[in-house]
Amino acid sequence: MKKCIIAVLALGLLLVSSYAMADLKNDATAHVYVNIDPNIAVTAIDANVRAASLQTGDVSVPITFQVDANTEAVELSAIVTNLYKGDDPSGTEVAPILPSGGGVIIDPANANPINGGSNLAAYSTVGTIVTDKGTFVGLTTQSITFESSQDGHFSQAVEVTPTWGNSDNEKPQGQYSGYVELLAAVVGGVK
Repeated sequence: MKKCIIAVLALGLLLVSSYAMADLKNDATAHVYVNIDPNIAVTAIDANVRAASLQTGDVSVPITFQVDANTEAVELSAIVTNLYKGDDPSGTEVAPILPSGGGVIIDPANANPINGGSNLAAYSTVGTIVTDKGTFVGLTTQSITFESSQDGHFSQAVEVTPTWGNSDNEKPQGQYSGYVELLAAVVGGVK
């Protein structure tokens, strides 16, 4: 029995000493993965664009936006609102000046529409832009996918040219205003 107790104590001492030795030095390794998510930012170069004067006919207004994305391909579309007298979309006495021309020209500095497509984004649905002055109604265009000539990114000026038309020879004089919004989305990305 005494030999049995000594054997158990020796075994216990051996286990405790081997456990203590493992605590004196040890290491582990973890493999880390980080995915860079696609992202995009759009800013208006000039937030207040003054167009040429108009009596009757059409007026086209080029507006420059900056688009920065970490993907080479982006989808671009636009919302073009009616132009309202006195910047008042709730005014009903004077009819607004409506978008015309069937769509908007979208022209990035260093990109082209994929598959030889057109850079005329056709109007497709009614669109609105809500501001502190009210809801400006207009038209939304279809999206066009553009491929950048830049290596791995899309960072460039994009000129958007909508057109408005007035056929009313007796349209009340004054300032009519509205909004143009460039909508941008990345194409592809890490899943």
